[in-house]
Amino acid sequence: MDTSIVDEASSPSSPSSSSCSSIDEMYDVFLSCSVDTRKTFTDHLYWTLKRARVDVLIAENKLRGPELMQAIKQSRIAVIIFSREYAFSIGCLEELEKIMECRRTLGQMVLPIFYDVDPKDVGKQTGCFLVYYHRVTDWEEMMQSWRKSLIEAANLSGLDCTESDGYEGTFARQIVDEITGKLKIACVDVAAAKRCSHSTPKPTALRSQSQQRVGLKTKK
Repeated sequence: MDTSIVDEASSPSSPSSSSCSSIDEMYDVFLSCSVDTRKTFTDHLYWTLKRARVDVLIAENKLRGPELMQAIKQSRIAVIIFSREYAFSIGCLEELEKIMECRRTLGQMVLPIFYDVDPKDVGKQTGCFLVYYHRVTDWEEMMQSWRKSLIEAANLSGLDCTESDGYEGTFARQIVDEITGKLKIACVDVAAAKRCSHSTPKPTALRSQSQQRVGLKTKK
């Protein structure tokens, strides 16, 4: 995206503390937004998440290229804030493409937020979501990939600002509740998987116990 903050502090009491995160996960949430909401709604959402002890990242200009892509990959949830200028930014479209790739390949959770835009415009690339020509190499190929990512994201279950009657504080709180709920569920799933892996006997041990029982029966 065009401008933002990198927050390096992590909260030990976040819903995704190290005890319920995989070794490759560094952040709870990655926020993808465009410049038109960065200093207004997205900033409000960012600090509401921080107050909820969620470890959240917004990419700054200095975090670009491979480092940015790696940060997206290492986030448990990607939140895409679709606004009127989102599709005008190459940076935003590149973030979106990476997020949807991580969803397909890694199972990353994705939450689309529709801020003052119609979700149908995002999916159909109409209105302010026309993917315009950018002076980049391999434009046609990249444009098709971006359009595919927009369609995929628009078809996901998300949150629309019109549901809060224009109250941005209420909408931000609704988003935070949705995110913390997802993080808690993910934490429970990870903890259950760890318990299962620790309690399952090793195949060699099972065979050894079975052989011992067979030996006892033979002696009788």
